[in-house]
Amino acid sequence: MPRGIEMKRGVGLILVLGVLLMVIPIAVDAISGDQPSQIRADLERTGDICDVNVQPVNKETLGNVPDAIVTLYGVGVTLGPQPSGQTFIDVPYGNYTVEVVAEGFVQSEADRNKIWTVGSACKSNGDCLCILRPSLDNAYGPASTPTATIPSFQIIPAIMALLALAHLLKTNK
Repeated sequence: MPRGIEMKRGVGLILVLGVLLMVIPIAVDAISGDQPSQIRADLERTGDICDVNVQPVNKETLGNVPDAIVTLYGVGVTLGPQPSGQTFIDVPYGNYTVEVVAEGFVQSEADRNKIWTVGSACKSNGDCLCILRPSLDNAYGPASTPTATIPSFQIIPAIMALLALAHLLKTNK
């Protein structure tokens, strides 16, 4: 068989395999009857779901608290736990409490019992995303303000420089 025909067969085989690899996942999804996507389509049509992103904040610095674990509690619904900053997908409209666990931080009882509403107020440009920012207290008390000190590694060279300058002035007279 001429070399050109072999190359065409090889290219054709690669194209057929590529098409099969693209079609098979679609067929598997259609066969499995992926229920969550069907539910999501219904909820999107009626508009009663929203994505929720929880970003815990340090009360003192107002900065985000890294490495927190977040759980949402609603009536008959518990979502999570999952790392903070990640988005809970397809959260039904309703009222929720947020529980946050983070090393070095505590959540006050009042903040733990605060009611967060997930609803149409979170909609923007047809998308629904609620961003919740619960406050956390420092578990070790208020952060202390550092006192101004001069480190020893800066004092010793300064003294040596002064001694060298004194020696130079003494020898130049």
